[in-house]
This record gives sequence, C-alpha cells and structure tokens, in this order.
Amino acid sequence: MTARVVVCDLDGVVWTGDDICPAAPDAVRRLRAAKCRVLFVTNSAVRSRLEVADRLGSMGIPTDPGDVITGAVAGVELLTNRLPIGSRVLTIGTEALRSEVSGAGFVVVTAGQPGASCGDVALDIDAVLVGLTDEFCYRDLVMAAASTRAGAWLVATNADPSFPHGGGELPGAGALVAAIETACGANATVAGKPHFGAYLALGRVLDRLGLTRGISTRSASGGTGFGLDPPRVAERVMPIPMDGVVVGDRRSTDGAFAWGLRWPFIEVRSSSSEPVGDVPVAASVRSLDEAADQICQRLL
Repeated sequence: MTARVVVCDLDGVVWTGDDICPAAPDAVRRLRAAKCRVLFVTNSAVRSRLEVADRLGSMGIPTDPGDVITGAVAGVELLTNRLPIGSRVLTIGTEALRSEVSGAGFVVVTAGQPGASCGDVALDIDAVLVGLTDEFCYRDLVMAAASTRAGAWLVATNADPSFPHGGGELPGAGALVAAIETACGANATVAGKPHFGAYLALGRVLDRLGLTRGISTRSASGGTGFGLDPPRVAERVMPIPMDGVVVGDRRSTDGAFAWGLRWPFIEVRSSSSEPVGDVPVAASVRSLDEAADQICQRLL
C-alpha cells in the first residue's frame, strides 16, 4: 500500500540554503497525486509555519501552514504539556519562535528587554526555550544559565549540531544549546525530532486531519512514551496513522523519528547524512524525487 502520510524534512531534502533541491516540486506533486498527505516536519525554529509555507509556495510547492511542523511548534508542545498557561519563558530565538510561544499563552521574556540585566534572575523564569538565531549573544548565555540554575526548565527546539548551507554546513541550534548547558551544568530537554515534542506536534496534526488509528507508545530511545524528556511522558501517547513514511537526511533525527512511529525511513543523502547506525533504513537515495519513486512504486 502506498503511504497515506509522508513526513518530509526540509533542509537537505527540499532545499539547501536558499536553493530548491532539483525536482523537489515535481516529487511532491507526484506524491500528492498518489493520494499521499505530505507533511513538512523540520527541527528548525527560525521561520514560522506561515513563513515556511510561503517559502515552499514560492519554490513551486503550494502548502497549507497547517501541514508544517517546526521546531518552535514542537518546543511549545512540550511547554504546554508541562507548564500552566501564563508561565514566563525566556525565549532565545527568532521572532517566529517568540510568536509561537506567546500565541500559546505564555509570557515571552527576552534577555534584552527593559529591566533585564546580565546578572538578573529576579524575572521568575519558568522555562528557557532555545532555538537557532544569528543574534545569540553573551547576555543570552548569562540569562539562560542563571535562570536554569535558579530552577527554570531548559528546553531546546532541537539539538542539531549543524544544517546544510551552500554546499557546506553552518552551526545549528545544538551549538547554542551546548554553550548554555556548559554554562549552567544542566542538560536541555530536546523537543524536535526524534523527541517527545515532535511526536506531540505530529499527533495533533494527524488527529486534525483524521489520519489516525490506535496509539503508539514506543520511543526512539527504546522505552515507553516518546523522547523520555518531560515528566509524565509515559502518560502521554499519540495516535498514529495506518501507514506512513519519513523522508530525511539525518538518521539520528529523521531515522529515529521514523523508528518511533514504526514507519519506514528513506534517507536522502546530503552533507548532513550520517554513517550507518542502528536505525533501519528502507532506502538510501540521492534526492526527494528518487524517494517519491520508491513510495509511488510501492517498493517499501
């Protein structure tokens, strides 16, 4: 049976930096023509869902923002799962991340806001949410470390060490998170693929689309629940669709995410691709176009 749901990564699969990957628009068109629901799930929290959808549209892939899940969405799902509405969240990232946090009913605090200082932990921060931003500075580092030491929950939208750009790699959100972890001595709870926040976010979208059945309780970590990050993980399970496939370029994130879903994983080789590991790979291809061939020809 052809997959009803195709979860597709973006960086290194649909685009690389500012450039669309060859034949990606045609690949998505063919998948949709085969009655697949294509969902774009990225660990990046730089752009909002609307911005991602607009960018895909400008590249020849018309997309509803509701079919996009970002690292910001996954991060906010974690916050919502644990913290009461109105909690104060020190937010390190782009405007897209701040908007996602405030839109969920949390109070956004930034290190640069009036009244904040490098040594100030009197803001009563409940959580620190970290995403990629090119404006990350020492003040952010000090505030995040101080807040975490004072009891705030440290959450990372993702721990990706890098992302493809211009034929090479640029530091990812994981690099910023590592600096904060070093400064405060705590380990961040990661939200994005293959962790709990991403499963929560995907489950919410699938439920809205009516593409679910039953529940799954297997995590990419091999235990009960997904991601094993926040308290009460074992109490939360997500509905899963009858059949689906994950297409991505990282085995440690996309591949592990597929494993948790009990779905096949198609690896699109890119500069971010990783050596063979424990994650099963249904196929390793050069492009999304070749991945679409595999899916449409029912080779999985």
